[in-house]
Amino acid sequence: KQKELREASVQLDSKMREIRNSGKIFGSERIAVMAALNLTYELMQSSENTFGDQKKLSKLEAQMDRMLGAKDAR
Repeated sequence: KQKELREASVQLDSKMREIRNSGKIFGSERIAVMAALNLTYELMQSSENTFGDQKKLSKLEAQMDRMLGAKDAR
């Protein structure tokens, strides 16, 4: 668990540096909030993609089951 927390802190630090270096946002609190929002958004997008992939996989499995069932019925 410590390893994952360290990795998360490195990722957050990296995102905060990226935002600070853009020069568009000032103040460490604002930078931290923007970094957290960006990381949360990225996580949500990743989750949505995973959910979409799972739905596609489920549809393919159902199609394969139907095809295999039709083949077995012969």
